[in-house]
Amino acid sequence: MLRRRQVGFTLMEVLVVVGIIAVLAAIMFPTFFAARERARLTVCTSNLRQLGLAIQMYMQDWEWEPFWLSGLVPAYLSREGILFCPDDRSHPKGSDLDRQGRFTEYRDPYLRCSYLYEFNPLIFPLDKFGPDFPNQPPGLTWRQVKYWDLRIYGEKTPLVRCWWHTDVMGSGEQVLNLAHDGHVYRHPQSQSWTTQ
Repeated sequence: MLRRRQVGFTLMEVLVVVGIIAVLAAIMFPTFFAARERARLTVCTSNLRQLGLAIQMYMQDWEWEPFWLSGLVPAYLSREGILFCPDDRSHPKGSDLDRQGRFTEYRDPYLRCSYLYEFNPLIFPLDKFGPDFPNQPPGLTWRQVKYWDLRIYGEKTPLVRCWWHTDVMGSGEQVLNLAHDGHVYRHPQSQSWTTQ
């Protein structure tokens, strides 16, 4: 009677294959993470551009900026999801507007939103952020400060900002700015947008 030879893998072969898979996974995971982060950045940039278009339509109808981004829903924005950055982990319960909670007090009182709307009517805190322009008087609202900024710096003045992103290339925190001209600009958090 002939013995049938069993086909299988030795323990050494299995360990080698598992080791190779582990090395490949370790090489590939950072790439996947960076690609996912870039995708989130793209979605956020798209959200900001849609907000810019909605604000432009609002301004054509009313001749001034909305007091809050919630004023755009539902007439100018098709869905509330546009108001949330994909990196904002506090969604859908609400948003602190940035990871450090610096802007929580400036969030929209009528609707949760990931983005800091810089033309809101609240008082601009000189002690917290410093002046946006030379000889800035105290007691101005964010809206008044931004009107001054428009006069001094022009149409690149931020209208809406997202503070949720980390630069995937490793250069640190980035801020996405939807400018008054409708374009989206990025700058390092450590630098003022006025130097860009």
